[in-house]
Amino acid sequence: MIIEIDIERYVGGNDWNFGDFIQYYFQPLSQRNYTIDEFDVITKMHNEILAITYLFAKYEWSTYFKYLYTSYQIDKKAHNSKFEYTGNFISKEVEQLKEIINLLQMIKHLDRSDATFRLKSENGDVIKHNTLKIDSDEREVILNLLLERRVSEWSLEQLTEEDIKYFNENLNKSFSFSEDLPIAQVMKKMNKITSQAIMKIFQDDGLYPNIELSYMERLYTEVTRNWGWDERVSPLNKFNSLIAKTLDRYLTDKSTELSKNFRIGLKKQKEHIIFSCLRFFGFVPQNPKLDFDQPFDLKEDYIKDLLKSK
Repeated sequence: MIIEIDIERYVGGNDWNFGDFIQYYFQPLSQRNYTIDEFDVITKMHNEILAITYLFAKYEWSTYFKYLYTSYQIDKKAHNSKFEYTGNFISKEVEQLKEIINLLQMIKHLDRSDATFRLKSENGDVIKHNTLKIDSDEREVILNLLLERRVSEWSLEQLTEEDIKYFNENLNKSFSFSEDLPIAQVMKKMNKITSQAIMKIFQDDGLYPNIELSYMERLYTEVTRNWGWDERVSPLNKFNSLIAKTLDRYLTDKSTELSKNFRIGLKKQKEHIIFSCLRFFGFVPQNPKLDFDQPFDLKEDYIKDLLKSK
């Protein structure tokens, strides 16, 4: 197969050339050049490693992890010639959901909630004599207005009962794609993590989305349990660990199979091959520690972490 590769990203260094690292790891037993047969073995390994990673890229990355990775990307805005981090798409979905839950809890427990309007001076100090207490009846009105607004905004982006019914009715039907089709709008919503959790609850228990407190709390639990993350288990690193573990097993098997024909290199050289392959396909995270000009022991540590991850 032909793979489109952006050559420009390789100008910065040589650690993307995993073909060289394969030759460092599998060397002739004596100090001589490869024979034709030996070089054919090296070439075949190069092509198999390329094919293994390509298949992960096509069937795992393009169909699942790519969306997750895009969703987790940090929003940035220019600020005094620097980038200021303002959250990510997933965290925003969680915050929206949590805010609705908070409003539902406050409405349910009006007797244990309070509200106060406060006016502040220009320097940010509270003006005590310009403070207004809100009683329970007024709090309920205000909270319900806020809830209605938040739910209205939230429902425009997430699956509704009608969306799920329409989706099930149109399973296995053929469409000429158009962004104006109702099914296209439903599929667009299903790219949201919260909507995936909504569909999971429906598939598990047959429950359609609603704004009951118990449902929203269940939804929040599903989102945070199944899609929560930190940098070490980010979607990109999770995907890279699949490749790293597969290539590690492949190279271990090849080392055993070819030990009589080749001098097998050090473990770190095997880690070079794996990292280099990730670099070749553009899957190395944008991390200053992993730049072309950085020592390779930092890159070895990255591969070691991928191999240890669950």
